[in-house]
Amino acid sequence: MRKSLVVSIQSGKGGVGKSLVAANAAAMIAGRQARTLLIDADINFGNQHILMNVAPTHSIIDCVVSSQVLADTVVRINPFFDLLAAPLQPHTIDEEIRTGLSLDSLLVTARQTYDVVIIDHASGIDRLGQQAVKKADRIAVVTLPELPAIADAVGLCKYLTTAGAQANIDLVVNRVDETDDAPVLGESFRQICRQLGLREPQSITDLPNDSAARQALARQAGLADVAPEAALTVSLRRWAHSLLTPQGPAPGSTATFRSINELMTIAEEKE
Repeated sequence: MRKSLVVSIQSGKGGVGKSLVAANAAAMIAGRQARTLLIDADINFGNQHILMNVAPTHSIIDCVVSSQVLADTVVRINPFFDLLAAPLQPHTIDEEIRTGLSLDSLLVTARQTYDVVIIDHASGIDRLGQQAVKKADRIAVVTLPELPAIADAVGLCKYLTTAGAQANIDLVVNRVDETDDAPVLGESFRQICRQLGLREPQSITDLPNDSAARQALARQAGLADVAPEAALTVSLRRWAHSLLTPQGPAPGSTATFRSINELMTIAEEKE
């Protein structure tokens, strides 16, 4: 079996830009000529096919339920990049199928075929997200530089700790403005994880709030194609490429967050 990497992209809440991060990280890794599969595992609201501007005829359901061959189910984005889409009509999937969904055989096949597998999960923790916790080699928690979103990310790290996740955790803070004290906020996250006895992130990456994201969404194209030198593109590319190295990105700052007590209070309410 080839040595491959499975990256689970998760978030504690919706609206943090998780799918944009997953799509562009996958495209940037494929740009390094690593065979890359992006799995849209958000069964109810998956939209990677929209971001990629493709019309899939099959979905993840065909692989995990109907045992359809993976190679016949994916959409080829480019020679190094495939997409396994979410179902286009999730309302037609009955509850029995939903409760029986499993990533096991899919990931075995994907590891044999691809160098990197990136899974874009639903917000929060659903069945497939739970399974990925122990299957992934890296887990990226995407959040925003605001207290409620950070508190939800702490809640997700609580779950990862309780579930026995062994993968390295990356905290990706999206839409960071110049007015946000991002390094300080990141270190406060580490402090809270330590105080609550949680797995703390191996790395903290800040992604700037950049109009390039809106341009890419409007054109249904990748950041590297729309704005290759934009600050967001450069930061996301650096993090995506770091996934290919054992040591990952550099650790975050060692500053102290001035409102750590406030964030601790919110985090404790998530227990």
